[in-house]
Amino acid sequence: MRIIYLKIFIYLIFLNLNFQVCYALSSTPQKLKAFAESRSWQKLLHYKVDFLGQRYGMIEESSRFYLSSTGHTDPYSELITSIETFNNPHHFIKKYREHPQCLFPARYNIIKQHLKTSTTDINCPNLIRWKNFINADKIAIIFASQFISNPASIMGHTFLKFIDKKRVDYLNLSFGYAANMPIEVGAYDYITKGLFGGFQGVLSETPYFRKVYEYNNMEQRDIWEYKLNLNPAQISQLLDHIWELKHNAEINYFFIDENCSYLILAMIQAILPEKELFRNFPLYVLPHETVRRLEQEKVITKTTFRPSIRRILVHRYNNLDNQQQALVLKSIQEMVLISELNVNSIDTILDYASLEKQKKSGKSDPEWKEFKNKVLFVRSKLPTAEEYTIPSPSSPLKSHLNFFVEYGFGEILNNNIFHQLTFRPGFHKTMDDDPGFIKNSSFNFFETNFRYYADNNSFKIYQISFIDVANMAPFTWIDPILSWKFNAKYWINNDYSCIECKNYEVSPSIGISNDLSKSVDLHSLLTTTLQLGSDLPKSIRSWVGLEFTTVVSIKRLKLLVSQKILKELIEQERLIKLTSLAELRIHNILPHLHLNLKSEYNSFLDDISSNHDNSVNMLYDF
Repeated sequence: MRIIYLKIFIYLIFLNLNFQVCYALSSTPQKLKAFAESRSWQKLLHYKVDFLGQRYGMIEESSRFYLSSTGHTDPYSELITSIETFNNPHHFIKKYREHPQCLFPARYNIIKQHLKTSTTDINCPNLIRWKNFINADKIAIIFASQFISNPASIMGHTFLKFIDKKRVDYLNLSFGYAANMPIEVGAYDYITKGLFGGFQGVLSETPYFRKVYEYNNMEQRDIWEYKLNLNPAQISQLLDHIWELKHNAEINYFFIDENCSYLILAMIQAILPEKELFRNFPLYVLPHETVRRLEQEKVITKTTFRPSIRRILVHRYNNLDNQQQALVLKSIQEMVLISELNVNSIDTILDYASLEKQKKSGKSDPEWKEFKNKVLFVRSKLPTAEEYTIPSPSSPLKSHLNFFVEYGFGEILNNNIFHQLTFRPGFHKTMDDDPGFIKNSSFNFFETNFRYYADNNSFKIYQISFIDVANMAPFTWIDPILSWKFNAKYWINNDYSCIECKNYEVSPSIGISNDLSKSVDLHSLLTTTLQLGSDLPKSIRSWVGLEFTTVVSIKRLKLLVSQKILKELIEQERLIKLTSLAELRIHNILPHLHLNLKSEYNSFLDDISSNHDNSVNMLYDF
């Protein structure tokens, strides 16, 4: 009798499981296929379409994220397999020692919501414990500004912040995606693996105060916090999706496209499938683009700015009068607290001490530590200084688009007319509109210029700028920083010492920048240039000299005037070369359309010969 009851019990269990599978699959094939093709399903599973129109999953096929053997390229197969796995999980549990609902909670939720399955919800203690620990009432996306001294952070960085209103802000948690790189990685591996996905991506939570310490203090980067317009259900679904990515996904990290910003935006897109967060993106996704797109799609509700420790110091120092500035510098140099210092000056010294400590990885010299303690003791007896707000630089939300195409015409040498077409895949140049970027900075790669010369009916690749990077930080005595720039390119030289000479050129420069006002900046640089090419005399030329540049920015207008004085070190015929450059940019004469006028003049002191290169250009950013 017991055997009969046992058989009946087993039969009922099988019938119930079979009913659940059939219930989920009882939806018409058309409905299942329609859901498999829906944005909700495909964004959650991170499907993309390549240049040939073929669909594929961003997550590595070797990971267990795609349950179907063909799920990496077939959303319908992945949907059917997911439904069957949720309804008949025994094989999955035996293999992974975890219920599929607990490893794929976001996927389970969306299937249950859209297909109205009757599957019984499973208790997932690990997931519940993690979500309770996060306890996010709100979620923000954090943008850390450019860090030009580090190639991996030269375009900025984005990550998520989980906000628990019961916690002190610093004790909230952050969540980010980064490349898992060895501590000691060679330059070749860094570049090749970074560009072609040789590094594994890592998803991790970190206390927010560590991120503030790293970006605000150690790297002296500004931070913008953008709160996202998400309701509690969407926040819960985002956490579920992060959980299933952390525990199931293997992702290769690409510096250019599938980077930190891409995955953060893709996760938000997964829970907001109705939003067009990736529409018309070019070949890559950059941090500026992600926050700007979120604002365009009305996902951002509030912005908070957190200045870097250096910005606070420089602002406080610049607000002192000349006498107090001199006293502060003397006090720092001699490590003596001068009696004439006022409250703001003493606060400036304390800010300086904090910055110097961060530069030394959180360590202070014994003498400095003793001096700082004396300053703190004196400061404790003084009244509170008048509060003031550190002015925020322009937000990344106001940054220009990163891909440029440029058409222009001009004349060179003996009135030889040319037409030119330039493609610039990014990111920012000195003459571009500054809002959202470090003022007078530049990071530009693989800008390619084609020219057609009407005089001899010839078409040429005139220039390929492999990399053009510059950091023209204003000099200040409280924390002296040198300006620098570096350029490496292939181009066709056209001065009278070498006409139509194809060559490769490397040009580093270093010097000092000064901001005379909010609109006028001066740069004085020591510059060197090395040219290599078989067309050149002796196949090599080398120059050293000075470069003086003035940049004037007034609303939509930007004017650059530059003068170089260069001495040739190898050839003897041409001793000193003068290069004058004037460039005028009118931004946004129409949305995303800019006018650029450029004139360059080269001459030699010991020769009456000279040449010029003048052009009128229209630029379009997208």
